[in-house]
Amino acid sequence: MKPLVSIILPNYNEIENLKRGVLTKIAAYLKDQVYPWEVIISDDGSTDQSLLFIKKFVSKHPHFHLILNKHAGKPYALKNAIKVARGQFLLFTDMDQSTPIDQLAKLLPYTKDGFKVIIGSRGIRRKDSSLIRQLASVVFLLARKIFILREIKDTQCGFKLLESQLARRIFTRMRLFGRVNQAVGWKFRR
Repeated sequence: MKPLVSIILPNYNEIENLKRGVLTKIAAYLKDQVYPWEVIISDDGSTDQSLLFIKKFVSKHPHFHLILNKHAGKPYALKNAIKVARGQFLLFTDMDQSTPIDQLAKLLPYTKDGFKVIIGSRGIRRKDSSLIRQLASVVFLLARKIFILREIKDTQCGFKLLESQLARRIFTRMRLFGRVNQAVGWKFRR
């Protein structure tokens, strides 16, 4: 059965989060859902023990899949996962689960209203950030609201639900524009 949602988890050296049990929590939540789903873990050339951990987990969970990529950054890992995803909708979420998987229940109803992109938000303030970071965040938020995306509070939240055909069109426009040491830069052309 074709999945309603393909959950895409980029991975780069996430062994600490994996040891915390994030995949087990994601699996536990999803097994209770009435819609068909799949999880695609897209590795970005990890050099820690996360690949061994993920391979073991995937071998015991048939709806979880692992794809291996060269180290080229999160956008590249997302792009390659999108290519193999079968779901009608794609959920991008981070391995640290800063936005927990159960928040997917808040995004899915918007798909019935015809929305093709639904962006999660963690709110403006983070409890664990320094005063300087909070101040910089407020300045960035105000500057961004003046120029673009006025309605979105948290553009940096990794929790995004997209209609899969639209995601494919967007990511075909992605191009590499440079590499500095280990950092990889990507841009989207018009």
